[in-house]
Amino acid sequence: MAADPARPTHAKDDGGCVEVVQVTDCHLFADLEGRLAGVQTDASLRAVLEHIDRHAEPDLLLLTGDLSQDETEPSYHRLLSHLKGRAPEMLWLPGNHDAPELMRRLGTLALNRVDLTLGRWRILTLNSHWAGHTEGRLAETELARLDAQLQAEPDLPTLVAVHHPPVPIGTPWLDAQRIVNGDALMECLGRFDQVRMLLCGHVHQAFSATHGGFRLMTSPSTCAQFAPHSDRFALDTLGPGYRRLLLYPDGSHHTEVVRVSGDFSIHYDADGY
Repeated sequence: MAADPARPTHAKDDGGCVEVVQVTDCHLFADLEGRLAGVQTDASLRAVLEHIDRHAEPDLLLLTGDLSQDETEPSYHRLLSHLKGRAPEMLWLPGNHDAPELMRRLGTLALNRVDLTLGRWRILTLNSHWAGHTEGRLAETELARLDAQLQAEPDLPTLVAVHHPPVPIGTPWLDAQRIVNGDALMECLGRFDQVRMLLCGHVHQAFSATHGGFRLMTSPSTCAQFAPHSDRFALDTLGPGYRRLLLYPDGSHHTEVVRVSGDFSIHYDADGY
């Protein structure tokens, strides 16, 4: 049998390693047949989740926003039905296409948590949803909460997750949609040595850069992908995917982006989403 080119390359060990899988930008619709740039988003999400079932053993599924495209209750109900039983722990946070109050009402108490301790790792989530805007913004209360959480657990390596990136990633039209007070977030994170990484969604592409002592990473969408370095909206030829992270007790980590193959009927002439 030929090797699966999309199969993760590192195995989870038994030495206290925690496995996190980031799933992001699902853009589900009330209509099961709803499409984004030609991609039937429900079908592409199911393909990603089924790949995770075969090739990963997540202790946590971390969903980093734009989970709905149309902010409807049926879209979230379908998402919750797809997620059921797929990981021992799950967290979600809103993106600009989401309805945070509806998410809070429909989600379980566990799903709606903003922080979690797994093994020796702390997982902290932030809400960058800014009503009426595509850009992100962090309320002062969010930044204060983050600061307090980081002060409270200085000895635990920490992963922070938010939907919008706080800094440019080199794709101009998306960089204009970053967190408008992202400098405040970066300054806060830079003051705490235990912060190992910041995970973001929103940009439908994989990106990684080091800022001070931590790594900032974005991840592919479960549906259509945006072309890196483009001045205007443009689609990439890469397939849907997810990010897999192995978090070790000593604070080190391994991460990889995993792509899912298939015919997802992308409309490359789409001019927006």
